[in-house]
Amino acid sequence: MENVVSIYYGGTVERDEYGCVKFVGMQCEVVIFDEKPSFSELVARAREELHCHENDEITVEGILHLGSPLNIQRKIVPIRCAGQWEKYVRTVMNGHSPSVEVVVRPVLPLLRSRAHDGFLALQYDDRYTPLLQMAGLDVISYQVRRGMPKFNSAAITALVDRYC
Repeated sequence: MENVVSIYYGGTVERDEYGCVKFVGMQCEVVIFDEKPSFSELVARAREELHCHENDEITVEGILHLGSPLNIQRKIVPIRCAGQWEKYVRTVMNGHSPSVEVVVRPVLPLLRSRAHDGFLALQYDDRYTPLLQMAGLDVISYQVRRGMPKFNSAAITALVDRYC
């Protein structure tokens, strides 16, 4: 059943001290392909689930089920290319729980700190909002989206030069 792929997205992945993972608040979409999907087909379908554009980066991690059926533990392994995808599928299909499951997450661009003229170019990505809300920092997202008041950079430079 390598043509059936469970795609987990949203929420968070919590790791314990042994590297075993637990999914918190994640959604799961079971996708049935005509045949075993290629890595690029999987990534394209995952982008649809994440509502990403085709040039947006995403991470793909495979889920391994280890241990006995009474005590299954999940580990995740990064999948960055077609070769790693093939190895992952082969490994899972030879295991005691032959189900292909992946965790996909968007790669968010880094926010740049505001410094001199660069802060005017800061653009807020709305995909940060749920993460900031989960952390209790939604006030920051409001302020970043609202932006800073417009400054006359020549006047500020003159003031700094005069008093520094």
